[in-house]
Amino acid sequence: AMTIGAIASCKHIPVREGRVNTIRAHFIGNGNMPGEEAKRAVRKRCLQLGWAPQNNDESDAGALWHWACSQQSKSVQTSINPKFSRAGG
Repeated sequence: AMTIGAIASCKHIPVREGRVNTIRAHFIGNGNMPGEEAKRAVRKRCLQLGWAPQNNDESDAGALWHWACSQQSKSVQTSINPKFSRAGG
């Protein structure tokens, strides 16, 4: 983690840490779902977005990537979570 932080710092790229429950709450709307159930929900959300994860690790990486993008742009956040959309809220 320190190497990533050092390289990112040299390139002026912000680094943020995200807790699993925070990322899952953003991506699937529930950060407290039990492990295997959450993994299935994350994979399902990835498939709904048209992504093709080959395993749970790729699904989790997609969720993390989407959460990180949402930290940079609120329009990313609203594109995935219906509670932030006009129709859903």
